Amino acid sequence: AGARLWHVLCGLPPTVVGEVALKWFEMIQTQLPMCALSAFVAPIGLSPGDRQVLRTHYMPWAVNAGTRASLLMNVRYEDELETNVMDLRSRLSLEMAPSLSGNKDRRHHQDPQRTSGPGTRARADRDRRGTEEGWNDGNVR
Repeated sequence: AGARLWHVLCGLPPTVVGEVALKWFEMIQTQLPMCALSAFVAPIGLSPGDRQVLRTHYMPWAVNAGTRASLLMNVRYEDELETNVMDLRSRLSLEMAPSLSGNKDRRHHQDPQRTSGPGTRARADRDRRGTEEGWNDGNVR
């Protein structure tokens, strides 16, 4: 449940690239070796387009946001369930991840490896739902 909360707080999409971006953020925040291992090894399995998005958009954000924000592991989330997510981000000095909707560099939706094959329709539906549900606009539904 904690990782899902961090996805929402950071404004990251519920995708593989969003998960790897969160690992980068966790690595900066916690300085734990397991986070560093995930952050450096996971991109190997990404398509070239996804690695480009990670490298140019999410990694710089993760380093800056992870350094500037309060330590998210110290938040008592059970006390924050009624708090507006924008107010919580502000109090934690947490900058949202860059929104890539409409960005021409967002190649992971156009990559041949991701537009055909098993699970493609389910993945496309999941990615679309993430956009429709407002993952990057601060709305938690």
